[in-house]
Amino acid sequence: MSQVELYQSVLMKLGQLPASELVKLNNYLALLTSKHKTTSETISIAHLSGAWKAWDDRDFEEFLQIVGQIRHDLFVPRTMEL
Repeated sequence: MSQVELYQSVLMKLGQLPASELVKLNNYLALLTSKHKTTSETISIAHLSGAWKAWDDRDFEEFLQIVGQIRHDLFVPRTMEL
């Protein structure tokens, strides 16, 4: 199926939906486009950063936690014993 045929097929199916279902579909499409935009932005930022890879969210969150813990350990006020 070509891209044009796919668009035509989707549009024909949209025309068959009742108006009440279009609200749900619109919300779903908004969710899909926001996920795609976020993923695209993350990949383009990762590409600009050189050695960094496009990490998945779980790995990136883990990395941030580790870096945060290291910074906390380095800069937390310590009491000095004399």
